[in-house]
Amino acid sequence: MAFALLRPREGTLGRFFCFSGRGSAFFCNEVVQKLFVQKLLMGSRTFTELAEMAIGDERVDESAPTTPDCAEERIDLSGLHGRNFDLKFTGANGSASKRMRLESPIYSQIDNLKEKHFAAAWEHWRRLGAPKLHVAPMVDQSELPFRMMCRKYGATAAYTPMLHSRLYVQDYKYRKEFTTCLEDRPLFVQFCANNPDTLLEAGRLVEGSCDYVDLNLGCPQRIAKRGNYGAFLMDNLPLVEALVRKLSSNLITPVSCKIRLFPDIKDTLAYAHMLEDAGCSLLAVHGRTRDQKNGKLIRADWEAIRKVREALRIPVLANGNIRWLQDVEECIAATGVEGVLSAESILENPAMFGGYRPLAEVLNAGTEANTDGDQSVGRFVEHSSEPAGFQKTIDERVLCLEYLDLCEKYPVPMRMVRGHVHKMLGNYWFRHHPDFREELNKQFKLTVVWLKDLLQRMMVLPLPQTRSNIPAEDTKTAVNGVMTGQHDAEPSTLRTVDDERSLLNGGSV
Repeated sequence: MAFALLRPREGTLGRFFCFSGRGSAFFCNEVVQKLFVQKLLMGSRTFTELAEMAIGDERVDESAPTTPDCAEERIDLSGLHGRNFDLKFTGANGSASKRMRLESPIYSQIDNLKEKHFAAAWEHWRRLGAPKLHVAPMVDQSELPFRMMCRKYGATAAYTPMLHSRLYVQDYKYRKEFTTCLEDRPLFVQFCANNPDTLLEAGRLVEGSCDYVDLNLGCPQRIAKRGNYGAFLMDNLPLVEALVRKLSSNLITPVSCKIRLFPDIKDTLAYAHMLEDAGCSLLAVHGRTRDQKNGKLIRADWEAIRKVREALRIPVLANGNIRWLQDVEECIAATGVEGVLSAESILENPAMFGGYRPLAEVLNAGTEANTDGDQSVGRFVEHSSEPAGFQKTIDERVLCLEYLDLCEKYPVPMRMVRGHVHKMLGNYWFRHHPDFREELNKQFKLTVVWLKDLLQRMMVLPLPQTRSNIPAEDTKTAVNGVMTGQHDAEPSTLRTVDDERSLLNGGSV
């Protein structure tokens, strides 16, 4: 990497330089040599603060190479390993190079800043009660009434649906879809973005209403590729660093990130360290790569999450393979993380963190893997840690009615409500009673009152049959439509928002 250094004109103070894209300050050349490396390696938030520290530094390495006498110089840094680096000057009258080691007190100052960041991250986490059970961010599906129902049944923190930073800043109607209340804490507000200034503007609009401003770095869907956000920012790490640093340097509310794994664990660890150094105060790790979109067939890599946890000094959360409440302790024991996120399973069963299982699911326990028509079902259940003799159950229809009560208290767009009714009832009730499903699908003008009437009529229905009595083709159709979270499928509603508003053209979010 190369940077331009402009030498001072004769007769001036002799301490001016310009560091393009990074900032400017007043130094002598020897200190500049140190600070370039410090800035790159240590990720200082405050460039001018480091400048002021360096001006009075009398212990600059006297063995630094002599600078060629020229009006403009090129400074090349390579071989960056800890405090050791290679420094090369190239100018019109020659060049000089030197293997150097950072010995300046500035290094200790930056270490102190990093220690303060780690301490603040943990202090904030503990002040929130060290929440362990998190509702994951899900497009159009982790809205306020659903979050409040999950909290009632044991969730200790929750994420909002993913919000587009540019839409949030520019579109008042879109902004109104984010709602919260006093009891809705701790709360993560998640944005996708690819422009640091826009992201900061969006973050400032919500930071007084949440406990973390979260950056989505994990969405693997095609729409994220088209919009240049989510997991596709893994191809542009300097931009990711700029996004996180912009937030952490300018917001009072801590910044969190949610990522996926690189195929190579070394790349994942370097990625996590970069986010930590840029100011991330909490990292949630989805234990699958960007290409591993099918959570029903591909197990999350808890071992990789464990390595990330061991490498970082900020709180870490795990996402993936949380099917039952019992999986939570198994995951924490295997990874050492501070908490877990659930997306797929909690959509079907918002009472999951309370230790409940859907009543119809319990009555059908043990029959899923015998479904001849859908091998994926058997594979998914085979890998789950379903507790033997589980007895704590709750009727999905009752859960759905509770959710509708909350929708009356906290109104949200009906597209979100319709989606939750399908998730909670689709795996069993709508499969066994497709006439009710068809009635819901055909209802154009949907209201909470209408849905409550539908649920009241369903309350008198007998319990579903076992899977063994259902045609294999019907089972496959039903299973394909359930258990879909933000990072395993993208609801069509998100695509509709993007396409109709046409605000993502040109790749700016």
